[in-house]
Amino acid sequence: YVVLVAGILLGATQIVALFGATGASIGEAPSQASIAAAGEGADG
Repeated sequence: YVVLVAGILLGATQIVALFGATGASIGEAPSQASIAAAGEGADG
């Protein structure tokens, strides 16, 4: 169950990062992008 949740969270961060890169949500792009970058950095 924990693995599924972790996978969903990782998938969500990557999806949000893609939307931020395309500029779909300009308002939320900076904050979401920073969160996604922090998550990837933590994963290594």
